[in-house]
Amino acid sequence: MRFIVFCLFFAVLTAKTPDLTPRDVHDKISEIMKLHASQKTLNPLIVKRTLNNFIEELDPTKTYFIESDIKEWLEPTDDLLKKVQKQIEESDFSEFDQIHSAMVKAVERRKKLDTEINYNELPKDVKAKEFKDIKWATSIDELKNRLLRVRALQVQSAAKFNEEAKEKSLQRIQKRQQKFEDEILVSDPIQKERFILSDIMKAFTSSLDTHTTYFTPEEAQQFMINVQQRLFGIGAQLRDDLTGFTLTKIIEGGPAANSKELKLN
Repeated sequence: MRFIVFCLFFAVLTAKTPDLTPRDVHDKISEIMKLHASQKTLNPLIVKRTLNNFIEELDPTKTYFIESDIKEWLEPTDDLLKKVQKQIEESDFSEFDQIHSAMVKAVERRKKLDTEINYNELPKDVKAKEFKDIKWATSIDELKNRLLRVRALQVQSAAKFNEEAKEKSLQRIQKRQQKFEDEILVSDPIQKERFILSDIMKAFTSSLDTHTTYFTPEEAQQFMINVQQRLFGIGAQLRDDLTGFTLTKIIEGGPAANSKELKLN
């Protein structure tokens, strides 16, 4: 099966968000579709998937939005799909700005809900599997209950450690949430635009198939570190080329040295 993994590197590898402009995103979308094995042109189905994926990128845990916040994008009309397709073709991503604005309101609401919920009375025996393939909450009360159960699961997981490690674990969770919310609520217009455009790229590439992926520079760097760490274990060294990976060294005595399939260069 042919697949493409797009690691789009920009000027500064360790930058938080890539230096994207709407025109850049338009050009990258066109470039990716030319290279893709089957998806060659933008169409309403890809647009619909991109809208849905963008919402998932913003709220992957489904703990901010309720269904009514995003219903018009979850179930877009044919007219809306045609409108968004035309916008994308003209480097206009204003519809995604509107979704992001809805997320800003959802984050502010979540902050308020967190002050109202009594987290001292947590439900017992919450299972991680109940959050798998979870649907969007349909009401504020359902969202509150979900937040309560998420916190219960976090506390249950942290309880496996000693008291000091438990506290540090919960603090890390809180810091991750704070960092995530700070990115959504960023006031700098340039950073905000880059954040939105980066998520659009992720949403678009994942709409094509399960193998096409967009990485920010920071994510691409982490991906390379993970790949190199895993491959070091078989006794081989790789070089990242424009066309993929090249095997540059096979370490004597390692598993790779006994392989008939692996060859230098």
